[in-house]
Amino acid sequence: MRKTVVRLKTFNPPQQLQGGNSSSVQLTRTNANIITGNDNDKSRASSRAVTSVPERTLHSAAAPALQRVKRGREELPQNNSASGLSGVGAVIIPSSQFSEVGPWSQFMRKGAADLTAHPHAVPTSTEGDAPPRDFCDGDEDDMPPVSQEELQREAEEDMRLSTDVILTPGTPNGNTCEPFSSVSAVPTCTLTVPSLNSEVSQISTGLDYGNVYGHVPFGTPVINDNVPSGPSASALPRPSVDDPDFFYDLPVSVKDFYATRRGIKKLYNWQHEVLMRDDIRAGGSLVYSLPTSGGKTLVAEISLLRCLINRGQSCLFVLPFVSLAEEKTDAMIPLGDVLGFTVDGHYSTRGRFPLPVSKAVFVCTIEKANSLVNHMLEENTIGRIGTIVVDELHMLGETSRGATLELLLTKLLCLRHKVQIIGMSATIPNLPDIARWLRASCYIGNYRPVPLRQYAVVGGEVLEDGREVCRSLVAAGHTSENSQLVFLTTEVKGASVLVFCASRQQTVSTARLIARSRKEEIDKEGGVRYNAPSLALVADLRALDSEESSLLSQLVPYGVAFHHGGLVAEERTLIETAFRRRSIGVLCCTSTLAAGVNLPARRVIFKTPFVAVDFLTKSRYLQMCGRAGRAGLDEFGESFLFLSRKDRNRGCELMQQEVEACVSQLLEEKSTVERALLEFVAIGLIRSLSDARKWGENILFHHAPGPIDKGLNAGSVAVPEMLEGIIQSALSKLVERGLMQRLSRPAADASRADSDVLGDSDVTNAKNGDAKNNGTGDGDAILSSSPFGSCSVRSCFGVEDALIVRLELEKLQQSGLILADDLHMCYFVTPLRDPIDVDWSIYRDILSQLNETRQRIASMIGVDEFYVNQRAMGLGDAGGNGGGRAFATRRFYAALALADLLNEVPIGEVEQRYRCNRGQLQNLLRSASMFSSSITSFCRAMEWYSLEAVLASFVKRLGFGVKPDIIPLMEIKGVQPGRARALWRAGFKDPAAVAACTPAELLKRMKEANPPDSKVVKYFSIRSAVVVLREANAWVQQNIREKKGDLADITLQSSAY
Repeated sequence: MRKTVVRLKTFNPPQQLQGGNSSSVQLTRTNANIITGNDNDKSRASSRAVTSVPERTLHSAAAPALQRVKRGREELPQNNSASGLSGVGAVIIPSSQFSEVGPWSQFMRKGAADLTAHPHAVPTSTEGDAPPRDFCDGDEDDMPPVSQEELQREAEEDMRLSTDVILTPGTPNGNTCEPFSSVSAVPTCTLTVPSLNSEVSQISTGLDYGNVYGHVPFGTPVINDNVPSGPSASALPRPSVDDPDFFYDLPVSVKDFYATRRGIKKLYNWQHEVLMRDDIRAGGSLVYSLPTSGGKTLVAEISLLRCLINRGQSCLFVLPFVSLAEEKTDAMIPLGDVLGFTVDGHYSTRGRFPLPVSKAVFVCTIEKANSLVNHMLEENTIGRIGTIVVDELHMLGETSRGATLELLLTKLLCLRHKVQIIGMSATIPNLPDIARWLRASCYIGNYRPVPLRQYAVVGGEVLEDGREVCRSLVAAGHTSENSQLVFLTTEVKGASVLVFCASRQQTVSTARLIARSRKEEIDKEGGVRYNAPSLALVADLRALDSEESSLLSQLVPYGVAFHHGGLVAEERTLIETAFRRRSIGVLCCTSTLAAGVNLPARRVIFKTPFVAVDFLTKSRYLQMCGRAGRAGLDEFGESFLFLSRKDRNRGCELMQQEVEACVSQLLEEKSTVERALLEFVAIGLIRSLSDARKWGENILFHHAPGPIDKGLNAGSVAVPEMLEGIIQSALSKLVERGLMQRLSRPAADASRADSDVLGDSDVTNAKNGDAKNNGTGDGDAILSSSPFGSCSVRSCFGVEDALIVRLELEKLQQSGLILADDLHMCYFVTPLRDPIDVDWSIYRDILSQLNETRQRIASMIGVDEFYVNQRAMGLGDAGGNGGGRAFATRRFYAALALADLLNEVPIGEVEQRYRCNRGQLQNLLRSASMFSSSITSFCRAMEWYSLEAVLASFVKRLGFGVKPDIIPLMEIKGVQPGRARALWRAGFKDPAAVAACTPAELLKRMKEANPPDSKVVKYFSIRSAVVVLREANAWVQQNIREKKGDLADITLQSSAY
C-alpha cells in the first residue's frame, strides 16, 4: 500500500505561550496521522527563533526554605528515554531543578518535644493491649517458602482489588491459547483519516519524523444507532486563537485554574504543537505515546474541556484502576465547579443513575465505561458523548481486560456520529497500528522532564543500562545483597524510594530489614525517631487494631512501610497518603497492586525481576521504573534491577529489548467472542449477519493480531474466512442457548435494511448479486437478543454466568428465601468463582456446629456434607467435581465467611475461623458487592421486582461489610466499620449529624458512649475528630452538589416539553 508522509516543518514556539495564541507563532499546519520529533534534527533546531523557551513551573508559596534553583538549558543525553522506541524522539527541553526538601532524617531528630506536643496521638499507656510483634524479630531467611500457586493467587487478588473485574476469567474446557502466527496481518481495508490539506509532499515510507495518513477507504462502517448525527471534524467551525481572552480555544479561566491550582503556567513544546493542530482542534482523534511524567494528561484534559465548553457535549475519562479513577475524580471536581460541568465517578460501587442530563465528565474504569456506553445506547443518549479519553491505552494488550477495552472502542467506531478518541500511553511500540484502527492522528515522542537512569545490580556490581559496570557496591563494603539493597534505599537522604517485591511476604521482610538498619543508625546518633507526621500515622494505624497495622505502626517511625493486597483498604490508604506526603521514605510493595496506585518516587528498586511467578515484561518494567523522578522535586530518577547471576543475561536483555507489541485480545477466549456479539446485538449495533461481518472488519485484530483460542478452530485460513467462521459459530451458539433470535424478513426489505445500516456501498454489492447481502442467504435474518440475552447484557454477565444465575434465581423463587438469617441471601450474592480457598477440615467442623436455621439453608442450597468429609480426609478430586452439588458446597463456604463479615465480626476473627487471609476476604466483599449489583440489575430486567428489592438492600452492605444501620456513616471517607459503630453508639446516625458537631463535642461523646478499653476510642484524638468532621463536611457538600445537579436536570427536562 502506498504511504504518504508529511515532513514536519520548522516549529517556532511562542515567546510566552500566553493564552495559547498563535499571533506570534508561525506554526505550519498539516493534516497527518503520525507526528514524531527528534532531538537530533539539527536543521530544525538551528532554524528555531526562540526568544524564551517555554517550560512548566510548579506553583509554590514564596518561602526561603523552598527557593527554587533554576537549571541550565544544557542538552540532555538522548538515552534518557524510557519509551523503548529506537530512532524516534521528541524535542527535549530541560525542566527546572529544585532543591531537596524535608529529608526523613531531619524529622527523626527533632527531639522529644514533639512527643509531648501531641498527647492524644500516641497514648503512653498500653494496658490491655496485646504485646505487639517486634519488627526486629525474625529474618527473611526464617520465613517459610511461598509456593508458586500462592504467589499466583496473590497476584490475582491484587489485580481484583485494583480493578472492577467481577469474575476471574477462565479458558473453557481446558483449552489453551496460542499466539496468532499463521494468518496474515494485512488489514482487509484501509481505515480513514479525512484529508484536510491537499498540499502534501509524497516521500518515502516509514515514521521518519513525519506524518503518515491514508486515503478515505471503501466500506467504512456506519451503523445507525438512531442517534442524530453530530458534526464531523471537518465541518466544525475553526476556533479562533488570535483572541487574547482564549487559552487554547478555551476561556482564560482555564488558564488561571491550571496556573493557581495545578502550578502549570506554561506548556511544553510538544503539548503546544499537538494542541494547535487543526485536526485535533476540530475534534479529530489522537493517540500519543511519551514516557511517564511527560505531560500526557494535560493534553487529554484540554481536549476534553474543548468538547465540554466549545461543543457542549459530555465526555468519558477511562482509567484502568479504581484508585486512579478515584484520584482523577477528586482532581476534576474543582475544575468542574469553576467551569460549570458535573464530574460523575463510575467505579467500584460508585455511580448514580439516571445519568445527569447536563454536560458531564464520567470518570470510569474500563468495565464501568463499557457498561455506561451500553446503557447510553439502550437509552438512545449516546449522542451526548463527544470525547472519550483512554489513559494507559496499552491495556488493550492485557490478557484479562484488553478485550473489554477493545469492545468499548469498537462500539464508538461503529457509531454514526463522530466521537473524538484521545488515547495515551507510555509503552506502545506499534502505536501507528492502533492509530489506523482508531482513525486517529498519532504522536510519538521521548520527552521526559526528569531524566531516568536505569541500572542493573549483579553480585554487587552496578551496570548502567545493563551494559557497563559503573561502580561496585562490594568495594564500598556492602558484600551481601541485603546490605546492598539497604544501602541503595538510604544512599540519597530525603529521597523517596519504592522497592518492588515479588510476594506479600517479601514486602514485609524487606521493610523490616530496612527498618532495622535505620534503627541502628538512629540509635548510634542518639536521635529521636518520632516526628509529628509519624505520630499521627502511628495513632491511626494502632486504632485499626490488627497484626499488620501493629507492625506498620512500629515501622513508620523509621520512615519505612509495606504495601500489599493483604492490608485492609484503610491501611493501604494511610500508607499511600503518608508516602505521598513524604512521612514515609521507603515503601516496599507488590508490583501488581502498586501498578494501580499513583506513587511517584526518586528511586525505584526491583528486589527481583519477577512479578509473582512471571518474569518481568518490558512493558511492565517501563511502567514501574517510570515512576522514578518527580517533576519539580528531582533532577533525575533512578531504577535499580537486582539480578541473580543466572538471571543476569535475561535481565540485561530486558533492559535493552523493544517493548512488546500491543495486540488484540478479543479472540483469546471463545466466551469473549460470544459475549462481544451478544452485546452488539443487544444494544442495536448489529442487526443482521452483514452487520456482524462489518463488526469483524473493525476490530483491532485486523491491525494487531493477537492470540486465538484453540476452541475457535482458526486453522491457517486467511483473516476474512477465519472471522466468518468464528462469527457464524458464535451466533449459532447464542441462538442455541436462548440468548439470541434469528428472525426472517421479506426479501424485499433486505436491501433496504442494509441501506439504512451499512451505507450505499453495501446496497451496490447487493445489486451486483452478493449472496451475503442480497436477501437470498443468511443475510436475510434479523438478529435480535432475546429478553434473557438483553438481561444478561444489562447486568454485565458473560454467557455461562448468565445461564447459572438464571437457573439459581428461578429455583430460589420456587423454593423460597429464608430471611431469618443473612446467610441464605449471602449465598446468592457470593461470586460464582472460588473467591477464597477452602480448608476442608475447618469446613467439616463448621458444618457440624450450624444452628437449625443454617442447617435448613445448607439443605435447601444442596450442600453435600459427605463430599466435605471426603475432602477433609484427603479423598476426592483435588480440583473439585464438576457437579452442581460440589459447586454449591464450595460456594457455601465463602458465603459463611461473607455472612460473618456482614455481621461485623472482626476481620481477624474471620481470618482465623476460615483459615484465609485478609486479601481474600477483601476481594470477597468487593466482588460480592459488584456481583450483587449485577444480579439486582438482572432481576430488574427480568421483571422479578420482589427479588430485586431484597437483593438491592445488600449492595451497599457488601460494599462496606457492615450491618444496615451504620451504612450512612460509612459514606464518610476514611471511616472504617469500627469507628462507624463507635459514632453510632455516640448518637450520630448520618454524616450530616457528624458535620454539625464540633471537634471537642465529637471527642467527648465518643469517649462517653463507648467502652474505655476500645482501641477505636483509645486512639481517637482531637486530630482524629477534625479529620472526621472535615470528611463529613465534604460528603455534605458533595451531596448538595449532586442535588443541585439533579434539580438542574429536572429543569432542563421540563423546559424541553
